[in-house]
Amino acid sequence: MKLKNLALSVLSAAVIVTGLGASLNNTEAAEGDKVILLTGNPNALINGELKKVSEGSVPFIDQNNNTLIPIRFVSEVLSCTVGWDGGAKSITIESANKKSVLTIGKDTFVSGGATAQLSTAPVMKNGRVFVPIKDLGEKILNKKVELSKEGLIGISDAGGLFTGNETEIKALIKKINGVEVVATKEKYMELINSFINKNQIDQNETT
Repeated sequence: MKLKNLALSVLSAAVIVTGLGASLNNTEAAEGDKVILLTGNPNALINGELKKVSEGSVPFIDQNNNTLIPIRFVSEVLSCTVGWDGGAKSITIESANKKSVLTIGKDTFVSGGATAQLSTAPVMKNGRVFVPIKDLGEKILNKKVELSKEGLIGISDAGGLFTGNETEIKALIKKINGVEVVATKEKYMELINSFINKNQIDQNETT
């Protein structure tokens, strides 16, 4: 009994999210790569796995309340090729069927030979090029973009990476921060039993 209580105490540090299971299932059902970032955070969830964002590439909100994300990091994660022309200060993003060219300080871009408008011009910060999430995700990469008031950024083919559910949002934020998330009661009990069994083996070995 004491051992079980100890296990419960230790595992209470994990985030227990009973309503997250359905959301994770929805994410798995979506086709293609899925990216979740958090404004001001150096980590990202790529297809559910925690990854470090490239140094200097942390998403941020500008003075006009635009959420800007790193072009190269996000584009390459989503299987695009990115090129940089230092002389022209332009960046090229190529996918299987599309080529887009953006220029630092210019609020338009060229895609497929046509010129289109950006919400705000791309900017250089910490040696990285940033552009508004809606422009990169929807206009250039043809992806679904989701934003939460807490600063979560979702990019995918089908959308539905997160909803407005407060518990789910908090769980995703903790996961991006590197805190383990236990999605179901069954998984929680599995961890408890594993902890108990391990400690029983350790006790037997020391007696």
